[in-house]
Amino acid sequence: MNESVIPSRLESLLERNFPFYESVEKRKQEVWSSPGDGLLAGIITNNISDTELIIEDYHGVKWIIDISSATFRGKIIPKVDLRIKLIGHLTGNKYFKANEIRLWEGQGKMRRVFKNE
Repeated sequence: MNESVIPSRLESLLERNFPFYESVEKRKQEVWSSPGDGLLAGIITNNISDTELIIEDYHGVKWIIDISSATFRGKIIPKVDLRIKLIGHLTGNKYFKANEIRLWEGQGKMRRVFKNE
């Protein structure tokens, strides 16, 4: 089973049963959809090489990402269908240089709270 299937099924379940959840997720997508401010997120659609990949952001726009000098936070192996968020800067029209790459479902505050219980 594809690793992104379980999180997407969980998200669908949460959206159907908890009306406030969608607004939290949408807000997160808005924050991470600011390439001009150095924040970009989406789903990997193609690994071009060891130094470049293509993502589709949450508005359906495809971006070429330079990962040649990026720091990977967490256990990330770039592969198709992986949801990621990037910190970096624009280098051209639909070109983004990543300084840092994180999983979309990263180690947030709530995860740390439950982990410490």
